[in-house]
Amino acid sequence: MGNRKDKLKPDAVLKEYWKQKEEFADFFNAYLFGGEEVLKAELLEERDTDSATVLEVGEADVSVQAARDLLCVAMRQGGVEYALLGLENQDYIHYALPLKVGGYDMYTYNQQYRKRKAHYERTGELSGDERMSGVRKGEKFVPVVTAVVYYGSEPWDGPTSLCDMLELPGELRPFVNDYKVNLVEARENSLVFHNQNNKDLFALLRIIYDDSLGRKERREEIQRYEEGRAVGRSVCMAIAATSHVGLEAYGKEEGITVSKIWDEVRQEGKAEEIVSMGEEFQLSREAILKKLQEKLGVGIQQAEEYFKRFAKGTAAV
Repeated sequence: MGNRKDKLKPDAVLKEYWKQKEEFADFFNAYLFGGEEVLKAELLEERDTDSATVLEVGEADVSVQAARDLLCVAMRQGGVEYALLGLENQDYIHYALPLKVGGYDMYTYNQQYRKRKAHYERTGELSGDERMSGVRKGEKFVPVVTAVVYYGSEPWDGPTSLCDMLELPGELRPFVNDYKVNLVEARENSLVFHNQNNKDLFALLRIIYDDSLGRKERREEIQRYEEGRAVGRSVCMAIAATSHVGLEAYGKEEGITVSKIWDEVRQEGKAEEIVSMGEEFQLSREAILKKLQEKLGVGIQQAEEYFKRFAKGTAAV
């Protein structure tokens, strides 16, 4: 089952959400322009992330191949390229993020440079210093604005600039080039959205990650939020992707709600605890599977899925 090419993966689901031009434009308008609608969805030109911009990807309907923890969607308007990276992995905070994002941006600029250089080599237009450089004097490249959305449940405590990662004496700081990461935490931000899907997505993620509320209280808050409004399917799928629940069922299910997703998150938490306890007491695989079925009221197939997901390999055969 795990090797099926059509299996839904979190990064692919999130990428599909942000490929919607209305959502993409609204995010950058909120982050860069304080909610003013500068970017127009109808004017955005989707960029090919395989060859023109930040990440190399595999088949679009499968998953991003270049980095398991990052997805990328890029679009261009008015001579500026906007790239949206998403950290969908909740299991860790990337403590080398400035290096990673900086590397992707420099890759983008280098790709532009290589294309221009190859063009001039074919046409033979350049001479002298320009030919040695590979581009014309005063050549201008397309600027890249990259933002990172962090979907983790823990507050970000990693670096947000290159200088944060350096042992840097104060007197040298003016001479060291910094590299800033434009980071947005899904769990807590003050962005002003106009797009309803974005409003719902970030509002619901704030509830899900609110540690001041118990699990029951969070479910009640989610239910209250969903009452009287139809939360879009793409929003529910995006939340499912950030919650690491099984996506296959939701790919076909009608009437999906965030409340149902939250119930599965709770169910998976209980399953992980049962498997962990079983391994701690050196129970056999069969014994753990039986407990999963009894405690959670699931069938053998679902119990095996939980076991495969949470077992550390220490259960007795």
